Amino acid sequence: MEIPCYNEIMFKYKVIDNFFDEKDLLELTLIAKDPNNLQGLTDDNKIHIQLEEKFKDYLIKKYQNSWISYLDELYPQKKKLFDTASIQVSIAGKNCKYPIHNDSLSKILSGVLYLLPKENIGTIIYDNEKKNPKEIKWQVNRAFVFSRKDKSTWHSYSSDGVHNRCTVNFNLHTKQLNKALIIDRGLIIFFLKKIKSLFIK
Repeated sequence: MEIPCYNEIMFKYKVIDNFFDEKDLLELTLIAKDPNNLQGLTDDNKIHIQLEEKFKDYLIKKYQNSWISYLDELYPQKKKLFDTASIQVSIAGKNCKYPIHNDSLSKILSGVLYLLPKENIGTIIYDNEKKNPKEIKWQVNRAFVFSRKDKSTWHSYSSDGVHNRCTVNFNLHTKQLNKALIIDRGLIIFFLKKIKSLFIK
């Protein structure tokens, strides 16, 4: 089930339930549960599990067109900047807390899918002033998707203090950072910032 884009006082985003099909969800779950993949994980930190190349390529090929369609809906001006796609499993320890942040400029589409356990804390989103928090609630196989915008798409996440927080992160990337910045800020502000940076070393 796909929940329509929201554009209240927050930024624009999508929530898609039952995102992965049953076979892919099971395979990703087994990867997240494999003790061999959890080396380096503590209660307070997070780790990223890089998928086996063949499986990663399979997932990107299968789902990439959907990701591009989300980008076209959320931030169509950035669709032309698309260069590469990525996907990985991320696990945050049970006491891990990640502060309010914005994604890097190179990410033109950000997606997080809630994988394990059955209950945990979802993603907290904020308005432009980093206030009015709202939770994108946790539900297994639910994807939360947005397109980064400068000084706007603020979000944070944390585990519930009881369980590790296992997610699948998928992204569309660009190498055209100046063009992405111009789309976000506008041409005039972009050049003013560039000129200012020449005099501030």
